[in-house]
Amino acid sequence: KLAGLVLDDTDAVAVGEWPVSSSVAGFIGRGYAHDANEGKGRKRLEFSAKVPEAGRYDVRLAYTPNPNRATNVPVTIHHREGEQLVRVDEKRTPPIDKRFVSLGKFLLDAGSRRIVTVTTEDTDGHVVVDAIQLIRE
Repeated sequence: KLAGLVLDDTDAVAVGEWPVSSSVAGFIGRGYAHDANEGKGRKRLEFSAKVPEAGRYDVRLAYTPNPNRATNVPVTIHHREGEQLVRVDEKRTPPIDKRFVSLGKFLLDAGSRRIVTVTTEDTDGHVVVDAIQLIRE
């Protein structure tokens, strides 16, 4: 059981093919989505959530690290003030429980909305997405 609101890769709306794998341990749910290192710039995963209450949230991305991963995964956080692009190095072990990396703290309004979009634009390796976690401060 994980804290906050957790959205598994299967909860995302996928554009393009995102096969599911379970070959690298430590994933959430039945596995993790990956781009097969193909179709760069034509694939994305969009995570929407029903945010229970307005406030500042730590928005986190879960992935399984590996030497074949991209070092520049573009992740856009959609928040009250607009959008913020963060690039994630998925070769590095995530610092939070060896599972999550914080994308930052953002003000989110209550209700259903798109929260995070992960794309493959100009990435230099396999893009992996396991889950998104929202933890209210």
